[in-house]
Amino acid sequence: MIIGLMFFTTFSVTFHVTTSGNEGSDNGCIYGYTYQTIGWETFPTPFVHVQAGGKHDISDIFGYYELNDLPLNQVYELTANKVGYVGEHVTVELTSEEPEVEVNILLTLKNSSPQPLTQKNHLFN
Repeated sequence: MIIGLMFFTTFSVTFHVTTSGNEGSDNGCIYGYTYQTIGWETFPTPFVHVQAGGKHDISDIFGYYELNDLPLNQVYELTANKVGYVGEHVTVELTSEEPEVEVNILLTLKNSSPQPLTQKNHLFN
């Protein structure tokens, strides 16, 4: 008897569909992608904690996040944080005219250069 093992890799892909039927809704959505720049290239940054208006999300492996059910006609402070990166803050307004806003966030790595020595090395003096 031959026993075969199969490993399945499942990717969670989230698609954002913008609909025009939000006229009666009092809630909106902030969505987008988190990125980082390495050298001259820009890459998605996964697992970034994004929050606004009491709603939270963690960006997926493609950097996508979505914050739903945010009351309209308010200004939100959108924050994005990940260990090892400088946190980002963006002000976003959701209105009945623009209930869904895309905000893409570029994160920056914290300075990881070594700190200067505070004591002089007297071996060579």
